Amino acid sequence: MRNAASLDGAIRVATDPAAVTTVGQLRAALQARCGELQLSADSLEFSQSGRKLAADAGTPLDAHAPVLVFVPRPRDKAAQLTTGLLVNDFVEADECERGLQQAHSVFMSNSDPDPSTYTVNLPAVPADVLQSMTEFGFDERRSRKALLLARFNLEDAIEWLALHQDDADIDEPLSFAQLKAIGAVAPRTSITVCRSLRCAIDAGVCTFAVTGKQFMPQEWFVCDTCNFGDREGVCVSCARRCHRGHRISAAKPSPRFYCDCQATGDACQANGVFK
Repeated sequence: MRNAASLDGAIRVATDPAAVTTVGQLRAALQARCGELQLSADSLEFSQSGRKLAADAGTPLDAHAPVLVFVPRPRDKAAQLTTGLLVNDFVEADECERGLQQAHSVFMSNSDPDPSTYTVNLPAVPADVLQSMTEFGFDERRSRKALLLARFNLEDAIEWLALHQDDADIDEPLSFAQLKAIGAVAPRTSITVCRSLRCAIDAGVCTFAVTGKQFMPQEWFVCDTCNFGDREGVCVSCARRCHRGHRISAAKPSPRFYCDCQATGDACQANGVFK
C-alpha cells in the first residue's frame, strides 16, 4: 500500500501488485490505513472485472485488473474505492456527467437548435426495401426519406408518401424534429475519458478490462453487423479489432457505458488483462 487519498467518500488506494495478491492482504493493507481513511475494513466488499470476490482471505487478485472496493459512507451512503482510478478520475467523471445532463436538457427542450450543437447519425436504408419502393415508381430520394421516417416499414413508407408527396418540403432534408423523432440526432458534447481507460485504448485492450460492469464516461459504437441490442455497443478498442470491417455507427460519447463485446462472451478479440 503506497498511498491513499479521499474525495467525498471515494478513495484512491495504490497498491503494489507484487505485495498485495489476495483479498486478505488487501484487507490488511486497508486496515493499516483505517485511521487515515476513517472506515472499518471489516465492512469492505471487493469486486474485480464485474464479479464480486469471495471474502475469504486467500481469494486471489488479478494484479493487472482494477479492484473495486465498496466502503460505507457517512449516513449509510455507498461509495467506491478503486486501485485502478485516480481521485481526479472521479472528478472528471462527475463533471462530465453533469455537463452532459445539462446539454441533453437544453437539446431536448430546443425545437430547432444550431446544427453545430448536434450530430446526425442516420442508419443505412436496407437496399432491398429501397428497391421495392423504387419499383413501385417512387423517387429514390423521397423513398429514402419515407423509409427513414417509417423505420423501414414498407407499407408505412408508402402511406407516408401518399399523404405528403404534395408537401412543399417533400424534397427537403429531414428536419430536426424528424431526426429527433427517429433517434438520429445527439448533442454534440465532449466527454472526459479517465487515464485508465485512455491507457487501455492506447494498448488496444477492451475497456471492460478496466470498468467491468461499472458505467464510466467513454465513446462507444453500435455494430449493425453483429445486431446488438438497442442499448448495447462496443468500445473504441473493440470497434477497431473485433468489429473491423463491420457496419459501425459514428462514435457516441456517453457518461455511462461499459463495453458489451467482452461482457457477452469469448468473441472479444481485444480482451485480456489491462496493465
